[in-house]
Amino acid sequence: MKYYWIVVLLCLPFSISAQNPEFDPDFGEGGILIQDFEGTSNEGGKSIILPSGKILIAGKSPFNGLRLAIAQFMPDGQLDSSFGTDGLVDYFMDVTCNQVIRLSDGKILVGGYSGTSSNTRIFGFTRLLQDGSIDTDFGDNGVAFFSGQTTFGVQDMIQQEDGKIVFCGTSQSSFNPFVGRINEDGSTDTSFGDDGVIVFETGNNTSRFAWGMDMDDDETLYVCGETNNQNQSTGADFFKNWIGKINPDGTSEFKFLSSSDENNEQIRDIKVMPNGNIAITGGWSNGDKRSIALGIYNTTLEEISFSLITTDDTDDGYAFTFQEGGKILVTGERSRSGGSRFLLGRFNEDGSVDTSFGDNGSFEIDIDRRDDKPVSIHALSDNKVLVTGQTGTSSRTFQYALVQLITDLSASDNELTDIVNAVHVYPNPVIEELNLEIDMALDEELKISLYSKNGLLLSTLKPYRRYVSGTHKFTIKINESLSPDLYFLVIEDILMKRKVLPVFKSE
Repeated sequence: MKYYWIVVLLCLPFSISAQNPEFDPDFGEGGILIQDFEGTSNEGGKSIILPSGKILIAGKSPFNGLRLAIAQFMPDGQLDSSFGTDGLVDYFMDVTCNQVIRLSDGKILVGGYSGTSSNTRIFGFTRLLQDGSIDTDFGDNGVAFFSGQTTFGVQDMIQQEDGKIVFCGTSQSSFNPFVGRINEDGSTDTSFGDDGVIVFETGNNTSRFAWGMDMDDDETLYVCGETNNQNQSTGADFFKNWIGKINPDGTSEFKFLSSSDENNEQIRDIKVMPNGNIAITGGWSNGDKRSIALGIYNTTLEEISFSLITTDDTDDGYAFTFQEGGKILVTGERSRSGGSRFLLGRFNEDGSVDTSFGDNGSFEIDIDRRDDKPVSIHALSDNKVLVTGQTGTSSRTFQYALVQLITDLSASDNELTDIVNAVHVYPNPVIEELNLEIDMALDEELKISLYSKNGLLLSTLKPYRRYVSGTHKFTIKINESLSPDLYFLVIEDILMKRKVLPVFKSE
């Protein structure tokens, strides 16, 4: 059984800072940057972080033909004058933008579709030089096409070690998800699969989509997506999620991951974890409730476990990144009657919800607009996080939005940092015994106490005594009469400086 807590801070007799991200004052205007292109509307906001720390963001204009709009920023959010014209490039091309990657030689590859009608679209690519100009050595004057019609175009791309590019999408003719491959010059690599294509046969489903992909160190490809199905008992439509695997020898595998024939379970992003397991994220709904979901697929046991961040709102997950220490940070969208907002959710390395983050695991980003939709998320140094996407107004005019936040990976106000180097508590959640390790930087008198979530002192576990510099270990018995709930372990010195740590008691 899982327990969820909302920490009420104002009633406590000491200050506990919740792990709410803060806008980075050194980025843009107070952590927020809105960029348009001469007043036209731009959708997308897919972004990459370059080795220099610069930020490149790309998208399209749905109202001005097949228009490609890309901006490049310095790490502080200022437009990079060395790119395009004052940091912007704006091309009317035969290809629009869904995805963008940096190639090994520093060039930029954009993937999307060509064709203004959904019935005549084909996969398309454009390559740019590092200064934003069109690379005419690629394809036909910078543009390359891949045979086969598509409704949505290229959804994700990865460059392999040999320079070739694999991408995923959905075929319009068969509505099967597939992976294709092109050579460095943009031509179709006919040595891959069947004339450049490996198709995932997903069965008799109404619609089948591929949304994301990743590659491990052995160049095994993992692809994620969803299928639209019908419940045989009720006749209701529902989505099932799946992952596909393409081995280096070209053989492929396919597996449904959905837990129910009633829930709408939609995957949007997939990544290979450092331990070789697969993490996926998306939105799960059952009835009117929709939540950010994270799944961890154990590649050894071939089993998957899901965790949901449950709120009173309608939430969706779109993309995720790994923070230092193994935390998994998801960005998504919170929808309400008055519009939508950027949303963050955080999970622990094992896939469980990090309930100490924001409000029970989620944090809403309000950039004071109307219709906001995140697309990309990046974990930066110093616990900073960049989220990019699009933002709109009531007139349905969209601009690129970049939000940079500082996330605190600690659990409290850390006023003892000059005295205490580090504190570790485990296991947490705890049942009977809690292990506490304190690494002292200086000699000091400390007291250790346990408080309820409402700030009531329950027990003085260790009265004031002097601890010399070095590591001190304690085993603390947890009163069996305490109910499963959130508690606070408080370490304080004689000047009332405190270190506050949340402790969860389970059954």
